[in-house]
Amino acid sequence: MSLISAEDVRIYILNYLSERAPKGDLDGRQIDDDAFDFLRGGIIDSMGVLEMIAAMEEHFGITVDFEQMDTEEFAILGCFSRYVAKFAVAADGRRNET
Repeated sequence: MSLISAEDVRIYILNYLSERAPKGDLDGRQIDDDAFDFLRGGIIDSMGVLEMIAAMEEHFGITVDFEQMDTEEFAILGCFSRYVAKFAVAADGRRNET
């Protein structure tokens, strides 16, 4: 049984960002997961990314080590979502089964 899927992460991140973006700036149906960069797109700043990660980890009850993630892909929605789903570790030590 898997902890979370990349789609679970994607949905959570889009909801999280849509609450912080100016009204109408974020429409999940028009987002290219492999091109949408929430940092360069001005949706949130670097401190906001850290807050988003903390909120996501708390929401899902997981921890994720981002040290191995390619920094060029860090703020790209699709890459970020897949990485989190692959490397998520539950509070009880269970690893995601992907």
